Amino acid sequence: EVTKLTPTPVVFTPFQPDRRNLRPRRPTWPTRSRWDHDRSISARKKTMPRLPAVSPTLAWLINIFIPPAMVLHGFTARGSAWLSVQLHTFCILMLGILVCCGGTQWVACKYGARLQPTKPHAFVDGDAKAYRLLREEILETARCMFCISAMAAWPLSRFAAGEPTGLIWHLDEVGSTLPSYMAGFFVGIPIADAWLYLKHRLLHTPTLWAFHEHHHTFRNPTAFGGFAVSPLEAIWTFCPIFLWSHLPHWIPLVAPSIFAFFVLNTYLHSGFSFAALERILPLLWLDSSCYHNVHHEKIS
Repeated sequence: EVTKLTPTPVVFTPFQPDRRNLRPRRPTWPTRSRWDHDRSISARKKTMPRLPAVSPTLAWLINIFIPPAMVLHGFTARGSAWLSVQLHTFCILMLGILVCCGGTQWVACKYGARLQPTKPHAFVDGDAKAYRLLREEILETARCMFCISAMAAWPLSRFAAGEPTGLIWHLDEVGSTLPSYMAGFFVGIPIADAWLYLKHRLLHTPTLWAFHEHHHTFRNPTAFGGFAVSPLEAIWTFCPIFLWSHLPHWIPLVAPSIFAFFVLNTYLHSGFSFAALERILPLLWLDSSCYHNVHHEKIS
């Protein structure tokens, strides 16, 4: 007797995209197994010398000491002119960062996709803890802007006094042309990116983690958390400002570039994403909001 087999219908379900799919995948290792690779890394870590970790108390004391030390050094070296430039720069930076963060967060909340819908967000459905973290973000951002203004006051005070600096309005002042300057500018971008990557990588080591740990208390950050970093990290990030006194910096190009960096950093911490930007930014070798939000959410 022959039994007639009936085929089982196959149901195809449409693929549901997820924000985790936007994260870059870890590469596979064709020459050896993943287990062998992880085991070799663990062995190297055990044999590598490790510096002692900075304690949270010591990191707190250093961060408390840095801002007044910067002001005292600038005032004693350059006088009241330096202090005036520093205070004006701080006010301009604070006004700019508040407008930038507020505008970015408003656009993200209105048109973007929320990345952590199950967790309270200060600008959507925040609770008491979310509002407390938002206040901490704003206060830490203010301290960061204060340190940036103290560094920027050195070349800006010289520029305001008519002393020679690298800040220029016209390329003719340094005998340069637009193509040659743009070539040098685009060479400097990957150098600056490598500098920021090295800084961030080292701050995630046990030795320096205490200086970066507070930034990661914001597990579901807002745009105001983009610059909520410690004074030491602020100096480490923005110390190339001192190059304004020596290397040519064309203000009509440098100023918009700094503004673009500020907008990008606030978007990365907004807690929202735009599908178009999430596809474009990786093509430019830039971080995306989805990826950086996971970096904050999953940090240990």
